[in-house]
Amino acid sequence: MADTASVKQRAKSWIDTGMERHFIVRKGEHVAVDIPLLFAIVGALLAPWLAVIGVIIAVIKEYELKVVTPAAPVDTDQVMAGADAGDTTLADDLRPES
Repeated sequence: MADTASVKQRAKSWIDTGMERHFIVRKGEHVAVDIPLLFAIVGALLAPWLAVIGVIIAVIKEYELKVVTPAAPVDTDQVMAGADAGDTTLADDLRPES
């Protein structure tokens, strides 16, 4: 059974991740919507019919729907230290998620 501290930590991690990632709707250079992913998920849960209608309209109008994850800052000293030791796991850990 999970203790309260681990549940709180996991929830905080999910919230932080949801605030870092952004849901973007754009057509060419024009950005129509740029909001944190957490807000998009909460909005879709509160009004799923409205979210579906919005997605259908965006697809018909040929807008691009995208979830963007900001690139993680890379500590080059750690990457080089891992490369010198022949261990690439640190460099793999620092690679941003796709």
